[in-house]
Amino acid sequence: MESSELVELLYSEDIYRLAKKLVAEGKFAAKDAVHLACALYAGARLFLTCDDKLVKKAKTLKLNIEVMNPVDYIRGEMGYEGGKTYG
Repeated sequence: MESSELVELLYSEDIYRLAKKLVAEGKFAAKDAVHLACALYAGARLFLTCDDKLVKKAKTLKLNIEVMNPVDYIRGEMGYEGGKTYG
C-alpha cells in the first residue's frame, strides 16, 4: 500500500477486543486504545502521536507497530543524529 492510500475501517469485533486488551495490558485510555487498535488492525507499521504518555506506554508492550512522536520521525527521516527529544 502506498502512503497516499486511505484505509476505511468499519466497526469490528476484532478491533474492539484488541482495544480492550490494550486498555488492560497497557493502561491506555479507551480512546487511545481504539485509535491504536485500528492502526494495528489495518496493518500500519508506524503510529505517530504527540501524546508522549501514549508513546511511553506503547513502548512497554511488544506491539507490531512503531509508536513515536512525529518530530522524532521527521528527524530520523532527515538523518538528524542529535538523538531523540520527544517521547
